[in-house]
Amino acid sequence: MRVLNLAAPGRLEWQEAPDPVPGPGEELVRVRYAGICGTDLHAYHGRQPFFEYPRRLGHELCVELIDDSPSQAFAVNPYMHCGSCQPCCAGTTNCCEQLEVLGVHRDGGFAPLLIVPVSHLYAAQGLAAEALAVVEPLVVGHHAVARAGIAAGEAVLVAGLGPIGLGVALMAKCRGADLVACEARADRRQAGRSILDTDAVLESVQAWSHSFVKGLEVVCRA
Repeated sequence: MRVLNLAAPGRLEWQEAPDPVPGPGEELVRVRYAGICGTDLHAYHGRQPFFEYPRRLGHELCVELIDDSPSQAFAVNPYMHCGSCQPCCAGTTNCCEQLEVLGVHRDGGFAPLLIVPVSHLYAAQGLAAEALAVVEPLVVGHHAVARAGIAAGEAVLVAGLGPIGLGVALMAKCRGADLVACEARADRRQAGRSILDTDAVLESVQAWSHSFVKGLEVVCRA
């Protein structure tokens, strides 16, 4: 199969690779959509810590089973944990001592075929296939809102409306928060107002009055 590898900072190369063969508990999947994350851009520019070249990027993925008819789309959890270390046994798999992320520590989804643990596949549940490729960054926003314990009616400020900031803001809004946001870039402010359906997107924290900022209950910096 033909894959896209990041051979070195600033150099992407098409290369031939053998078709992967799944092992026990794994599934061979076809990649339908792959997002481009800030992590990928940092790696391309040589600014990604704990990164080795060459590496195949891609961890924001929509995939489908090879032998499934009609095809069913899945989102992928790209965080591979061992399941046996102390953090894994305690349920904190994000702290796995052997944690590997697709597209960072092991080759990712910039390829037609990929092997994924069955446990890391999540069915579409009515979502469009192309939407599944952004589930992973949206889950980051959901995780931040859940950890902050944001509740309906709370005054929440999201500082920064890049992709992750937008995800945080969307999830806070879904919880019924009284949402405000700030973003220095005009294009992102405009996108934020449209996506969040609110005018409460300003250029900076200083744009609010002192009394308003004091009234904030939760601040998320993204």
